[in-house]
Amino acid sequence: MISIKQIKTSETYPLRIEILRNNKPENYHFLEDNNKDTIHLGAFNNNNIVGIVSLMKNNHTEFTDQFVFQLRGMAVKKEIQKQGIGKQLILESLNHLKKKIVQFYGAMQGKQQLSSTQFSDLVLKEIPFE
Repeated sequence: MISIKQIKTSETYPLRIEILRNNKPENYHFLEDNNKDTIHLGAFNNNNIVGIVSLMKNNHTEFTDQFVFQLRGMAVKKEIQKQGIGKQLILESLNHLKKKIVQFYGAMQGKQQLSSTQFSDLVLKEIPFE
């Protein structure tokens, strides 16, 4: 059974290196990794991290009056990809952001403000989860 919880920045590094950098330990740190608003989540299977995602508060050129969160560094171990762990990470990411009372904006909707529920529905419709 997969469980998802908030993790430390350093706990994201092994999967970033393995999956996102093809086992090359270069450029796996992000400038915003240790910002106070950055959220790192880990998907655990039997106390082993099998997936990660980092959410970083950032300015967006389309929404100069608001902050948005950028999804960065998402990875799932190759041997268990296509089992819904990425989807679970995204859904839990949305839950964490909802708790922070974040305003969601959909780029495909222009500057139309979306509620967190509308955004969740939009994400689930636009991202093909298999």
